[in-house]
Amino acid sequence: MKPELSTNLCGIKLDNPTVLASGIIGNTGELLKRVGDEGAGAVTTKSISLKPWEGHPSPNVVELKNGLLNAMGLPNPGAEEFIEEIKIAKEGDALVIVSVVESSIQGYADVISVLESAEPDMYELNASCPNVKGGQDISRSPELAGKLLEKACSVTNAPISFKISPDAGKLTDVARAVDEAGASAITAVNTLPAKAIDSKTNLPILSNTRGGLSGELLRPIALRCVSEISDAVEIPIIGTGGVSTGQHAAEMISAGARAVGIGTAVWHHGVGVFKKVSDELSSIMESRGFENVGAIEHGI
Repeated sequence: MKPELSTNLCGIKLDNPTVLASGIIGNTGELLKRVGDEGAGAVTTKSISLKPWEGHPSPNVVELKNGLLNAMGLPNPGAEEFIEEIKIAKEGDALVIVSVVESSIQGYADVISVLESAEPDMYELNASCPNVKGGQDISRSPELAGKLLEKACSVTNAPISFKISPDAGKLTDVARAVDEAGASAITAVNTLPAKAIDSKTNLPILSNTRGGLSGELLRPIALRCVSEISDAVEIPIIGTGGVSTGQHAAEMISAGARAVGIGTAVWHHGVGVFKKVSDELSSIMESRGFENVGAIEHGI
């Protein structure tokens, strides 16, 4: 008998624990639907602000051997323009998570208020992006993080996940603060602030000087963060950072994640990576006698 890959995230059943992480793709409803059709259990949009954001000029991505360094600056068309894309994405089978970003706590609530008409399944608060000005301030402050959750929860009944920074100095304090303030989940983790230098000019390669590091290089850090957060709170965790195989997914679930975000692997391997990871995870579970995803945490 094949193992059961479905998992429950904030009261919603996912066919499998893989989640398209925000930031790699996800700027159109049709593309999000396609990712779901290709095997993702849930899809996360790119981060959406109240008004359009242009993002940073190129060069804004550095491709590394084991990851990416990006400083896109969260370009998006704004909340009003994105409503229709969410509705299209919801026509697919995958859970639709809308990533939200703004420059103030009230701003996050304003974005959610606009997007409510599209009825997304869940929101993710991107309060920890390292390549926008002040983008990590909230994620590093338990007090601000708690206030953000309280404000966001006041304008929606949909589940909300807080996306946390891997270099938050008070990681578990922030996790507890958002849990107490009403978060339904935590996405751990966002990219890690990093920098690349052009050896010929001795100048930063990225136009924004620094960006966010993702991919395989981030995975050991993400595993540590997921484990620490899991020990601190009981709400579900979407473990994100360097997952590209079934074994990586099993490790993330073993550390305490309920679902597993996949981002940079889509850049390197295409959207088929979701089915690949799920199939490999199923084989691992079968070989070790795990009947369901929840059993992995106690037996890997």
